[in-house]
Order: sequence, then structure tokens, then C-alpha cells
Amino acid sequence: MKKFIAIILSATTIFTCNTSVFADDTKTIEIAQSMEIKNAKKNTITSPQDASTDNSQKLFINDKQIEIKDGSIVYQDRLFLPVRELGEALGLEVEYVEKEKIVVLDNGKIQLPVNQNKAVVNGSILAIDKENDKVGTIVINNRTYLPLRFVSESLGYEVEYVSDSKEVYIKSDTININNETQTTTTTVLDKSQALEEYKKLYETNQNIKNSTVDTNANINFNMSDGTDSINMKMNLVGTTKVDISDKVSMYFEQKNTMELLGQQEVIEQKGFYKDGELYVNQSGLKYKMPLDLEEAIKLSNGLNVNNFISEELILSGSVKNLDNGNKEYSFDIDFNKSIDMASQIIESLYLGEQDLQVLNNLKITNTKTTMVVDNKNKPISYSINFDMDLTAEGINIKGNVSIDTKYKDIDKTFVSIPSEDLSSYGKFEDLITTDIAIEETTETTTQ
Repeated sequence: MKKFIAIILSATTIFTCNTSVFADDTKTIEIAQSMEIKNAKKNTITSPQDASTDNSQKLFINDKQIEIKDGSIVYQDRLFLPVRELGEALGLEVEYVEKEKIVVLDNGKIQLPVNQNKAVVNGSILAIDKENDKVGTIVINNRTYLPLRFVSESLGYEVEYVSDSKEVYIKSDTININNETQTTTTTVLDKSQALEEYKKLYETNQNIKNSTVDTNANINFNMSDGTDSINMKMNLVGTTKVDISDKVSMYFEQKNTMELLGQQEVIEQKGFYKDGELYVNQSGLKYKMPLDLEEAIKLSNGLNVNNFISEELILSGSVKNLDNGNKEYSFDIDFNKSIDMASQIIESLYLGEQDLQVLNNLKITNTKTTMVVDNKNKPISYSINFDMDLTAEGINIKGNVSIDTKYKDIDKTFVSIPSEDLSSYGKFEDLITTDIAIEETTETTTQ
């Protein structure tokens, strides 16, 4: 059992370093980063006392006008909407952490501490307005207002403001308005067409040498031996920087939240790649594993057709031309034929032939893969969802994985590898071997 968990954790470390994000259905919202913003006094702003609502502002979403019942606020030349109004307009779930005064949108993807000029977006702390540090989440007459442009653009929407007519246009391929979802026309792709489109994405992706990727991931699975069962949830939030313009470099930070038997544990990881080794500092436990990073990037990159998606894996697809010039691709992929990919990293995970046979028992179903690219085919986001079922050594593991990834700073990212004593990092192989030996000794003693 412990070996299975170790393998999952180590594989997660590798693949979430670049593009993978796991998500489950847990409603637990981690607000540590929001509290970090609040505790830094330099982020505090003062809400205006004399601002008044402006009912002359007009809001359009995908060219459909939305009524602003309680009025908007113009402050510091920025437009603000009441929390509930904005959430309803964009079809977002809105929550409010009363004690800490934090507005939470879209199940925690966006968190805005009140009277602060920074916010948390997909696990990253960002300035709400880079040009004006007086702009943030404000309160007027006991009503909380959010900056419209920041929230909309954080969700990937395009915002245009026409000052003469006081009209705001928010555009996206899919926004839920009054329970009506507006979408653009979808073109269905057969197997050959889908593969051809995927190859075009790959060709563009090959020319990207630098990028920063924000990840927010969870995995939810249940392990059972026929008598007892254990449910485990893992949430991973992090940022990875990759720089292969001159010499391959990578640096990542992750916060992993694990929930097992009702107990929650937070594990923070930092890591980097240097001289053929992946170094990981996991809450003070330091280990390294051999890794050809260029190959790992190819394996873990959702846009890499030649090394991850082959003609046998792609079954069909579809494409949407979005209003803002971007495109959204969806691909139906048979991941059960991807065991060859797993075998390529088998040595890095210290698995033998018996373990490879275990992976052969892995069944993946209900796979959905979606990619959004700009008009030059450069990646904007990547998401994937699938169910998994694995039976081995009398243990059955069933779970769901959902991946959501955001790209930024393409061709602008620069990676600086920290300088430290690398002798303090032990081998991952020794860590796993020792852990398993302790487990086997414990089991023998118990018997």
C-alpha cells in the first residue's frame, strides 16, 4: 500500500512540475495565501468614504446587456461592481469568509481579501492593479465591491471599456447568464482531422523555449482490499518555471494538501533541475531522482503530439473559434494505450517488471481533454479530466483526476536555480527502499 502511495506522490511531483493539475470535488478552501496578503500591512488600502453608485454604466456580456441592479462604483478611474452582482453576471459561485473578510470566487480559484490591493488567483498572489496600488477590494456603506477588469481577466475573459458611452464589454466563449450558457459554434473533427490539428499545436509548442505555468490540482481516490477501504484526497497548487532557451532549467513550488481518514496534512515542496537530477525539498525532507528534463517536458506537456499523443491514442475531437480570436480544442483520447509512455519513466520511479505489470492493469475512462490557444496557436490553458481504476495485489484503487493549467510569460520566463549544498539531498530510491523495509518489518512483527 505504502509503495503505491509513494509512486503516486513521486509521479505527481514530476508531472505537475510542468502542465498537470489535479482537482477533486472537495469544498475545503485553503486561505493561507489570502491571510499572507492581509498580514502584510503594505497591502492594506483604505476604502473611499464619499464614493457613490453610478447607474449610468452599462455592462454587456457576449453582446447581451446585463442589468446592474445595485449600481456600480467608479473609483481611481476603475469600475467596481457589488460582489453578488458580479458573481451572478459571470455565473460564478460566490462565498464570503466572514471572520477573515475574504471574498472567494469560483470554488477558491480567486480570493480577494477586503481592503487589500492584492489577491490570490489559481494559487498565485497577484497585484490587483499594477499601475495603481490604491485599487483593491473595497467596502462602501457595508457593501463589498470588486474591481471588474481584474476579476474578469483573471478568469480569462476579454474586457473592453468605451468611456464615451460608459459601456463595458466582457467577452468569452462560455459565460453562464441567467442560467443560459452562450457558446460559439463547434466544428466536429474526425480522427484524421483531430490528429492534424494536434500536430499544428505541437509544431508551435516546439518553438516555445520559456514559460511559466500556474497549477491548481486535486486527485480523489479510494483504496480497498475487499474488507476495508480508505479514501484519500490530494490538492496541489503551484507554479513552475521552465527555461530551455540556452540550457535546460526548471524551478517549481508546490503546496500539497492531503486528506486521509479525516486528517489533513499540508506538504510544501520546492524543487529544481540541475545536471540530470530533479532535486525536491518536501517540507524539509530532501531527495533527488535522475531525470532527463527535456524528455520529462515532452512526456508531461499536454501539447506535445509526437511524444505523448500518437495516432493510436487520438479518437476524435472538436474546435471552437472564440469571440476574442482564440480557439478551444477538445480531444477524445484513449489513454489506455499510453502504457509505452509510462514505461519511459519507469526507471526514474524505480519500478521493476512486476510494477510495470501493475500499471498494465490501470484502466482510464471518461477522458476529456481541452486546450485553449491564441491566434498564433500558443497555449493559454490546458485541462483534462478522467476516471481511473487499478487492481493489483488484492488492492483496488478507483479515483477521479481533473487537470487545469494556465500558461503565462511565454518566451519571457527566466529561471534562476538556487545555490545550495546538494549533498544534503538523499536518493529517492533509498527513501522508498527504507520506507518499504520499515513497512514490511512492521507487518512481520504484527503477524
